[in-house]
Amino acid sequence: MRTLRRLALGLAFSAAALSASAEWKWIGRSGDFIYYYDPQAKTRVADIVTYWQMLDYVDVAPDGTASMAIQRQIDCARLESKQLFKVRFNDEMGKGDRLGQERAAGDAAEFIPIVPGTLEMKIQPALCAK
Repeated sequence: MRTLRRLALGLAFSAAALSASAEWKWIGRSGDFIYYYDPQAKTRVADIVTYWQMLDYVDVAPDGTASMAIQRQIDCARLESKQLFKVRFNDEMGKGDRLGQERAAGDAAEFIPIVPGTLEMKIQPALCAK
């Protein structure tokens, strides 16, 4: 349990530092969100790429969330992805106060196929390029 807390704390600090120093690249808009990713903040181990995505809410959510930094993984060989961790902020582009953070659980923590035509499929070639 202590190891999980340390991991969550480390990821939270990474997200805070990342949002401040990232060079977010626009992916597109879908529904109530505008999506960005940081092409420089990715790591690769075999076919698995870990990267950060930023979601800006078009309208601030009822709980005050204006943006979320989300750490995700993509399996480039199987074209599947999953969420690892997310941090919610009260200002756009990961600025302002951190409202909460959580590790992915349940279905969000499992690899699922990337759907053709989605924004994630749009950035998959850039993320998976060697």
